[in-house]
Order: sequence, then structure tokens, then C-alpha cells
Amino acid sequence: MKKALISIIVIGFLSLGYLFPHWMFQPGELIQPHQKVNTECSACHELFKGIPNSKCISCHAIADIGKDSLGIDSIQRNKVRFHQQLADQKCTSCHTDHHGLQANINHFEHTLLSTSNANDCKSCHAPPENSLHQMSSTNCGGCHQTKGWKISASFNHQQIEPANQKNCVACHLNPSNAMHQNIATECGACHNTTAWKGNVKFNHAMIQGKDAKNCIACHQKPNDGMHQMSNESCTTCHSQDRWKPATFEHSRYFILDGNHAASCNTCHTNKNFKTYTCYGCHEHSESKILSEHQEEGITNLNNCVSCHRSGNEHDIRNGGEGSNGGTQDINKINKYLKENKKDKENDDD
Repeated sequence: MKKALISIIVIGFLSLGYLFPHWMFQPGELIQPHQKVNTECSACHELFKGIPNSKCISCHAIADIGKDSLGIDSIQRNKVRFHQQLADQKCTSCHTDHHGLQANINHFEHTLLSTSNANDCKSCHAPPENSLHQMSSTNCGGCHQTKGWKISASFNHQQIEPANQKNCVACHLNPSNAMHQNIATECGACHNTTAWKGNVKFNHAMIQGKDAKNCIACHQKPNDGMHQMSNESCTTCHSQDRWKPATFEHSRYFILDGNHAASCNTCHTNKNFKTYTCYGCHEHSESKILSEHQEEGITNLNNCVSCHRSGNEHDIRNGGEGSNGGTQDINKINKYLKENKKDKENDDD
């Protein structure tokens, strides 16, 4: 009795499965394009045989896979049709359904391809049309992997055809800044193919034309007071090897000898190098200097270096490069020099 009951249940279950397979065995919803066969299991499956390729090909002709045969939107129509090269593979190796209306049923692996096709990317993929790939002398696998076109791409400049290996602008844009526009040599003179900014070796001798000595064509002029008032070439103080240390020659303006070997801020207060004062030392009080100069009829004390080039009071001349020249009464200065010379000669006698 018990065996008979079990047999009836099994037979009933199989009968229901045969009559209503969609309700009895469906593991999940089909994708939207397959909904028209949603209740027709035999459209894809054969009893006890699974899903043979013949069932898929009855709807999807291998030569036409990729066309709009099942209402796929127009964006998909131009995909490369490469399934002819997979005729010896089972369709279910890449495509499995019953995962939902919007599921992705494509799971392609390049290992399914034959060796000849696996190494010939162009048999399925259209080669890129940019200048870099047009000049490449190697196969795609030299840089790319089958896991993803841009994943772990490892480019080597040696893969470019020899004729273009030194023609950087064939692939790269020439930098538009002033420095690169004035360079008269190829990129490899400063840069290497390992990294654009790695171990850059620049030589100012590569700058061409009038800008070879025009530093501010590339460099910004310092905005401090000393540099702003200077009209000299940068090379007067600086070298092309490095900005610091500089060799500023202060004696062209005033000789810093003896007690005048002071710090800059003693004469140029608040780091303002456009002006100077001689009253930063205790010996040079304004009243004392005025008294000494008034004896000689000199009243304009605004620009000491117009007469004095050093701390030697007898070394009075027509000023250094920082003077305005002519601001003093030269006749009175010359008179002072002559009288001072006579006094010195009398002292020597």
C-alpha cells in the first residue's frame, strides 16, 4: 500500500511537470527579449538533454547574432559579429537565462576562442583609429589584456615604429607654455619615456632666439622691492644653474666697507629696497650731517649716494648707479674738495 502511494505521487508529479513545466520547474524569470517563450520550455530545452545549440540557433542564426533579430535597441546593432568563430562551443558557456527581466546573460571568456583567433584581436575588434595605435608595431596583447581594454594597460614606447619613436608630437600635444614654445630641440633632450616629469634634465642652451637671455619669458619676475626696481639682466646676479646663491654686487651702488658692512635692514628699512636711509647708524644723525653739509652750502641731503660711493668722506664723486645724479650743487662740492685737499696738505707739512 505504501509503495503504491509513493508511485502515485511520483507519477502525478511527473505528469504535472510534463503538462505544466513552466509552473513546476521554472528556476527564475527570463530576460525581457525572451518573454515571448516564457511558458514554452521546449523552445529552448530538450527533456533530459538540457539546452542544445540547435535550439538557440533556431532563433539566433550565428551569422546574424548582433543584429536586431529580437527587438534589441539600435545601439546594439553595430556590434562585431564574431560568433562564427565559436561554433564549436556550447551557447550556454557564455549565456544563461532565468535570472530576471533585466539580467545580463552575457558572460564571455576569451579562453573559449581558438589559439589563432585569441591572438588576432582584429578578427573581432576594429583597431583604434588614433595616431598612437596607428603607429604601433606590436599586437594588442603587448599592452592590453582580455579582462578589460583599459585595465592594467602597460604601454612601452619601444612598441612604436622606429620612424616615430622620437616624434613625440605625433601622439602628444606640444605644451603651450612659453618655455616649451621657445625650445629648439626634441622632447627627449629633457624628458624620457618612463615619465614626463621624472628625471627631467633641462639646459637653458636649448632656448632659441631672443628669449635665450630673456628670463621673464618663462620665469616670473620676483615681486620684492629690490628686484622690482632693478632693470638689470637676471644673469648679472644669477646663473642658469640655480637661482640661489646670487652674486649681487652692492659696490656698484655703494661700497660696504669698514663700519658700513651692515645688514640690509639697517639702510633699507622694512625690506623696502627702493629707498634707503643713512640715519640707521648712531654716527649719522640727521642734525650732525646737516650741520656738516651746511658749512659748505649743501642743503639737499635726500640722496647721499649721488656724491658718496663709500664710507670714505674724501671719496666724493658724482654718485653710483643708484644715484639720481645732479641733485647736488656740483660747484659747491668741487669747492669743498679743493679746500679739503689744501687742509690735508697743510697737515702733512
